[in-house]
Amino acid sequence: MGSAFISIRYFFNKINSVRLLLSLFFVFFNFNIIAQDLIDTKIAVNNVIDEKTFVLIFCNENYKYEQPVPYALNDGDIFRQYCEKTLGIAAENIKYQPDASLNDMRIQLSLLEKKVNAFDGEARAIVYYSGHGMPSDDDKTAYLLPIDGNSAIPMSGLSIADLYKQLGEMKSRQTMVFLDACFSGARRDGQMLASSRGVAIKVKDTPVTGNMVVFSAAQGNETAYPYKEKHHGLFTYFVLKQLHQYGGHITLGELSDYVTKQVSRTSIVKNEKSQTPSIIASNSVKDWRNWIFAEKAANQEDVVSNKEVINTIPVKAMNKPPLSKDTFFPNPMNKPGQKYPQVNSEGYARFRIEAPDAKSVIVSLGLGGRGGTTLRKDKDGVWVGTTEGPMDPGFHYYHLTIDGEVVNDPGTNNYFGSCRWESGIEIPAPDQDFYAYRDNISHGKIQEVKFYSNSQGKMQTAMVYLPPTYGQSIKGKKERFPVLYLQHGWGENETSWPVQGKAGLIMDNLIADGKIKPFIIVMAYGLTNDIKFGTIGQFTAKEFETLLVDELVPFIDKNFLTKADKWNRAMAGLSMGGMETKLITLRRPEAFGYWGLLSGGTYMPEDIKDPKAVKYIFEGCGSKENPAGINKSVNSLKAAGYNAEAYISEGTAHEFLTWRRCLEKMAQSLFK
Repeated sequence: MGSAFISIRYFFNKINSVRLLLSLFFVFFNFNIIAQDLIDTKIAVNNVIDEKTFVLIFCNENYKYEQPVPYALNDGDIFRQYCEKTLGIAAENIKYQPDASLNDMRIQLSLLEKKVNAFDGEARAIVYYSGHGMPSDDDKTAYLLPIDGNSAIPMSGLSIADLYKQLGEMKSRQTMVFLDACFSGARRDGQMLASSRGVAIKVKDTPVTGNMVVFSAAQGNETAYPYKEKHHGLFTYFVLKQLHQYGGHITLGELSDYVTKQVSRTSIVKNEKSQTPSIIASNSVKDWRNWIFAEKAANQEDVVSNKEVINTIPVKAMNKPPLSKDTFFPNPMNKPGQKYPQVNSEGYARFRIEAPDAKSVIVSLGLGGRGGTTLRKDKDGVWVGTTEGPMDPGFHYYHLTIDGEVVNDPGTNNYFGSCRWESGIEIPAPDQDFYAYRDNISHGKIQEVKFYSNSQGKMQTAMVYLPPTYGQSIKGKKERFPVLYLQHGWGENETSWPVQGKAGLIMDNLIADGKIKPFIIVMAYGLTNDIKFGTIGQFTAKEFETLLVDELVPFIDKNFLTKADKWNRAMAGLSMGGMETKLITLRRPEAFGYWGLLSGGTYMPEDIKDPKAVKYIFEGCGSKENPAGINKSVNSLKAAGYNAEAYISEGTAHEFLTWRRCLEKMAQSLFK
């Protein structure tokens, strides 16, 4: 060994090239040096933005009960970059979910479905999966394995049949699914999954429906192998290579022909075993071979490295914007990297829209009743403008009207309101700390659940907030929690309270500050959006009463750690959700012991048949709404002996800051 180091020192003295010295060093010690492939380091950029394609990427590498899947995270990350850069798909339309749990996968698939359906057949979807697949020994059905799944328990995976059914029911123009997985029971390294019997299984074929095509890495009882030299799955590598070669301007037929040939050849040469990609198309799809990834090829001269640094706004900066009255800064609800719209601490909003051929651009936000904010075209052909006066603090929906057509602002994210996905803006509030994200406390989680409604004859969705201590044991027993059923308003859905309302952050902060004992919140779609204005007086909430009390409440009590009695159950709602709350609590007093109306009407003593039916009543609204009515109602309730509380949100109207404040106030008096 000593003579070897003398030789290296000799070369160091005689050779000027440091690179050669390092090469000799690593060869001597048998280090494995692998250069990154061009497909990873030189990614062409498309200057045409595709805003009607939505991408969902699952890349599962680090499993709880199984061996890792080599290179799955790299597969997903590079595929994401090709979608955004080479195919030109808008970054906000791409959901990248590394190491996804079963709950993650279900939530993101549901959100994908909602986004695609919002475009009524004009959007397309691309779904990519890299990770373990697994078979069911019993019925030979195939499953995708989430990182918290166990191959011995098929139900812990995501059924391929369920996946295809959900994607097939989407109102998409095209749905392309890429599966870099096999379903024989084998791992990427050719060994078997932990629960496997040691024999590869051939799963039964699963038909696809809708406007969908599925491209899989392997078929039958084959294994989907890695390409070790390239740090990718074999299938994914050749998919990326072809997208790289043609700058995304390639049809699905051309891609599948190339990938199938290259994967089959390479697997035989390198693995001495067959791997044959397969493609399955719905019977209703006849022209899938002509489906094109990008209408225009990305510029091969314009490349970016996958090491580029993306400038982001720190969480604290988003929660605590600068307070200089003359300083505008990006709206916290903006898409990543977007500078407009902007807001300032005085409540003004500033807009910038690139629409050089437009004749008129109007923003629906502005001083109430004055037709919004009309933008003016500047010398560069860009439409700009600032609201005439300050707006109320908090969250606001809005949209643009360009030459008479209603569209969303491309600079900000979209939020479900007015029965459609609307743009959103957040005006700084003086008391925003109570719903700000804090990185020094424990956080709960919000998960989506699906339950079947017999009364509606279909699956329904609810969002469930679980406090940070959910699932923990106290003296050997898992703690059970009270439940608040919290309803949205007209035109909204089950996502409104978790997203616009920031219900989870409000709860996390209250719990961390010791102001409340933890409880669960269930937020379900209230069947409100088929109601037309002018017929509100005919609204009875009977259908939702059945769904909520007879179907959802039992489902939650069965599947979550709840205290399943009325004195540990509350119902509240904002606006039309408040109307539902009043109607249902009065008709079904046996279900809920705490009632809350947030800009949703009032109770009077004569409304309540049994004074012992309720422990606490909360009523709140904005100071610009009906504070006199709230105060009159609560005073009457108190005089009649009820435990009632009024809250008036200062300086706000019928809007989310009112309801965030109401939730924060009401939560401190529940379940006591």
